[in-house]
Amino acid sequence: AGGGLGEEGYRLEVSRKAAVISAPTGAGLFHGVQTLRQLLPAEVESRSERPGPWQVAGGTVTDRPRYAYRSAMLDVSRHFFSVDKVKRYIDQLALYKINTLHLHLSDDQGWR
Repeated sequence: AGGGLGEEGYRLEVSRKAAVISAPTGAGLFHGVQTLRQLLPAEVESRSERPGPWQVAGGTVTDRPRYAYRSAMLDVSRHFFSVDKVKRYIDQLALYKINTLHLHLSDDQGWR
């Protein structure tokens, strides 16, 4: 699918006129957007409005995951996390293209 890009691959092409992300699936397109975010200056993630225009180095990125299953775990059974902290964790996983979240919900000490 998509010229060897697989289900989660994408191509990001940046020229003087445009940044174009192409992918065979929505997951690949999402990963391409995450890469574009990583190429922008850190100020773009600020909570306050920052004036542009933003510049991105020109070139082509062609990427696909080496492994289909990429995961991280959050131990909410032994440690308490607020809803906002869990959402932030999920956002960070998405930025690094992690596609599975394991929640450790129960233990011998209890259930959350």
